[in-house]
Amino acid sequence: MPSPMKTAIQTKWFTLGAICSLALWSPSVRASIAYGSINNFDTVNDTGHECHGFEIEMEDCRSTEVTYTFNYNHYGTPKITEDNSVAGIPKSITASASPTTGGMTAGSGSYLTGVSATVVATPNPGYAFSKWQEGGTTVSNAATYTFDVTGDRTLVAKFNEAFVIMASPAPAIGGSTEMDTLTPYKANEKATAKAFPDDGWSFANWTENGTVVSTDSSYSFNVTGNRTLVANFTWDAGVTITTSPSTAIGGTTSGDGPYTTGDEAMVSAVENGGYAFVKWTENGLEVGTDPDYFFTADANRRLVAQFTPLLHIMVAAAPPAGGTISGDGQFIAGDTVDLTAFANPGLAFGGWTEDGNPVSDAETFSFTVAGNRSLVANFITIPRLVATPGAAGSNTLILSWPADTAGWTLQECADCASWLPSGRAVITVDDQNTVTVPTTEGHRFFRLTHP
Repeated sequence: MPSPMKTAIQTKWFTLGAICSLALWSPSVRASIAYGSINNFDTVNDTGHECHGFEIEMEDCRSTEVTYTFNYNHYGTPKITEDNSVAGIPKSITASASPTTGGMTAGSGSYLTGVSATVVATPNPGYAFSKWQEGGTTVSNAATYTFDVTGDRTLVAKFNEAFVIMASPAPAIGGSTEMDTLTPYKANEKATAKAFPDDGWSFANWTENGTVVSTDSSYSFNVTGNRTLVANFTWDAGVTITTSPSTAIGGTTSGDGPYTTGDEAMVSAVENGGYAFVKWTENGLEVGTDPDYFFTADANRRLVAQFTPLLHIMVAAAPPAGGTISGDGQFIAGDTVDLTAFANPGLAFGGWTEDGNPVSDAETFSFTVAGNRSLVANFITIPRLVATPGAAGSNTLILSWPADTAGWTLQECADCASWLPSGRAVITVDDQNTVTVPTTEGHRFFRLTHP
């Protein structure tokens, strides 16, 4: 059976193990076949014809396996040629994406010559496939590229940033819109949005998030990102009320449309999850704070429902059974929050912390919301202060409390009002802090306090 690959060497000397056939370069000379290892041999022209060199053909051998050739006499430098025209030779097909964030590729692997290989490029969200390249040269503009395998190939799928431009009419009965293409746009590519008013309606302007961006019905611009455009139409026979949300993901609006001059109109705003309705604005000025806004339709109006993200103020008690907390929840930026901590019996409030850092020692902590926050109300066990008589005849009283309650300070006074830190010596005995108080000093009051 013929071998699937051949390597030809035009030379006189070479070192290689192979099965080969030898043919002198003369039209009347027939090749002879040698089997086994080929190593440093001589070729003799005994055909009786003039010969100008010879060719050695080795089957089942790659050109890279020829490790040594020898330039001898006038035959010149040997020329090595690998013949891949025969099917069945393993070849490597490598496919990759550029940039790597642009998408994924499939089809890399080992293929035999003579078969077809297919590589597929799939863009990630926000990207579009551009072309297949090999060594900087474009080989296909199709995302699915099929070719016959003739050798090793390194293919790169090129992806470009892709942006979506959406256009819609307001009100929907006022007209229609279209973009110049249905496919995503590349960065800096020119896009054109067109507005077509229906009979009895006129085009007013293009807006984006409630802001006028063009008064031309055919609006062209360079693409720099995703955009949501609204073509606003006005009713020729009356007034037109147009509504839109400040952000498309914040919520929806309703109630826009044509009205007869003098009609009572109502527009409504409904927030999406994670957002809150704030107010209605017109030309940037507040006109209402109720989601349902009532007014007399006596002029064309373009109203924007302002939505804002909800911010989360989360609280936790440490330890969990140390007490209770009130005031947490969802808020919007600018709100005032009042968090209050209530210690359970036998414990005291020890301060508010955030990410392990102290933020307040007050049981009620008030602040203005500017972002999400996670706060911890810390509670500490109140140590028990015990008084016991000293040794008989010593006229002393021994005060004691647990030694492992760090941060507590012994205070004393004579009137239960003028409390001062006690300057008496504290001696630790076993697991108790102790202070000796002479009973001859008269009435004294003692307590433990924590900063």
